[in-house]
Amino acid sequence: MNYCHLKALLIAFVLLFGVWGGDTVQAGEWRTFDGKIIDAEAVEFDFATKMVMMENPETKGRANYSTRDLDFSSRRKLFLSPVFHRSFPEGSFWSKEKMWLIGIAILSPVVLLVAGMWLAGLFIAKRFNPFSAIGAFLGSWVAGVILIICYFVFAQKGNYGMGIIYFGIVLSALIMALFISAMYRTTFIRGILIFFGHLVFAALLGYILLYGMDKLLPPDQVSAFWQKWVFMPTGLLEGPPRQGY
Repeated sequence: MNYCHLKALLIAFVLLFGVWGGDTVQAGEWRTFDGKIIDAEAVEFDFATKMVMMENPETKGRANYSTRDLDFSSRRKLFLSPVFHRSFPEGSFWSKEKMWLIGIAILSPVVLLVAGMWLAGLFIAKRFNPFSAIGAFLGSWVAGVILIICYFVFAQKGNYGMGIIYFGIVLSALIMALFISAMYRTTFIRGILIFFGHLVFAALLGYILLYGMDKLLPPDQVSAFWQKWVFMPTGLLEGPPRQGY
């Protein structure tokens, strides 16, 4: 790894720890748009009215809050919680809100993993070409997923327990690393390093995108982006976007 690569890696870690050390919403702590702290837990979300029911863990008292009255961090926390995902009405799988949510759930990991593959290939195999990363990701993950499914089916038909599934996961990871090494024209050891490296880079990028963009970019712009492309299309929020953070 040359000096430029080492410098870029150090900058990435500085940004990561800068984000990690920032102010975050603690478990059980929610805030309204005007800064009021709600020391409670979200227990239910009404998809039709966009009201979230908060329960105080000590007094068991409950109160309803509109998602329009919650600040950005609280909306993001609600969006990532199972309380919101369980709120979709029955038979709403093909609704535009559900399809948008499924699209985010599928597309986001794919983009992060491809970006992670490119970064891992750049640092480990010294390959800048993004098409190598796309090819390595598609080929390795298609092969790995097919192999994992085969082992799951094999485990279901036979009485082998979880051991055969663990073996399938390890074998799939090795096959994926072998395919990656072939795509990057490097050694198998480096293929293994790129495989695990792209998972680490994807996790770091995902954390920064979820919790760090409001530290790296103007918070109001980040909030407006989430309102327009995440909260409103998935049904967590309705009505005209509210300005502020």
